[in-house]
Amino acid sequence: QALALLGNVLYFGRSSDPSGSDLFVYNIANIANNSMPLIAQANVGTSVLSLTVSGSYVFMATSQANNEFKVWHSDPNNFTAVNTNFNFSNLINNGIKYENNFVYLASQGNDALKILYSP
Repeated sequence: QALALLGNVLYFGRSSDPSGSDLFVYNIANIANNSMPLIAQANVGTSVLSLTVSGSYVFMATSQANNEFKVWHSDPNNFTAVNTNFNFSNLINNGIKYENNFVYLASQGNDALKILYSP
């Protein structure tokens, strides 16, 4: 459901799979040669609706009730959650963007736009 690219690294989020991973990281440096090795994966525990990557972080909008926004380390060697305790209800598919140290989140709730600063 969600794709983000940082250099030669592709981040892929999908609908939740109770028995497996929901977030994957691929090296696409040799994609012209049909090579796209998986370098990391994780079970987020919910569907990844949207994601964006910048520097050290992966920012995700998810379908998990009362915990819709998640921040993970982007390093495939340390692919773990930084903080998953954000209750931003009704985040929408493709409703997250990152630009100039700001994360923009769109939702269908009363607070239709949230803007976060990420130093």
